[in-house]
Amino acid sequence: MPEFINKNVGPFVSHRRTMQRHRKSNQPTSPQTMTDFHYQLTGDYVHLPVMDNVPIYMGKIGTDPEEGITMLFVLPEIKNILRTGSTFLMDGTFAAAPSFNRECQQLYVIMGITFNTGFPIAFALMSRKTARAYNALFKWLLEIEPQWTPQTIIVDFERAAMVSQALWRKVGEFGMIETCTGHRNAYDIVHMLMALPLLPVDKVMEGFLSIRQFYTENVENSLPVESCRIFQRYFQYSKVC
Repeated sequence: MPEFINKNVGPFVSHRRTMQRHRKSNQPTSPQTMTDFHYQLTGDYVHLPVMDNVPIYMGKIGTDPEEGITMLFVLPEIKNILRTGSTFLMDGTFAAAPSFNRECQQLYVIMGITFNTGFPIAFALMSRKTARAYNALFKWLLEIEPQWTPQTIIVDFERAAMVSQALWRKVGEFGMIETCTGHRNAYDIVHMLMALPLLPVDKVMEGFLSIRQFYTENVENSLPVESCRIFQRYFQYSKVC
């Protein structure tokens, strides 16, 4: 329909490209590492990470390779939830984290629950997901807000998910799929072992021994000798895992 043809498309595209070039010329150079990003936020672009004229970038920590690098951002307007809140949700995301040439492993978010709503309080770019890295992060938060005394912390079961995936892969590698398909109790044992990481640490071994007992009483005598040998290997692997 000729009457709807925009005769000014050419100039519009030209102006848009000009705006894009102008915007790009005023943007900081893309940092290649987390340390580069830190220097930008504490150097020429220190005026950018602010909210209501209050800096939100707290700095960078990490004293050794095990801790890695953590860059912490805290929102000032709701930081008081750290002091007054009792329930907190913590989770890491990979999709939203900047890569920095794959140096950054996750964006870790700490949310306070109040009025039945989660409010993001702190964001941490982390290059490691080790216990030392998390300990350093929480110690830092306590330095920022010494009165942070959470009563309940809700986290994802990342470690449990990794163990579960590893155990399920071994079912295929050990040739146990047919056994689990044809024997309901054998199938249940595999899934009970996959759920062990969800137990309190001091109850894991007790749970493992209970599963072994269930296997002895309900499965072992009904399986061929070779299948029993494979199950023993599987138990040994799950104990190490």
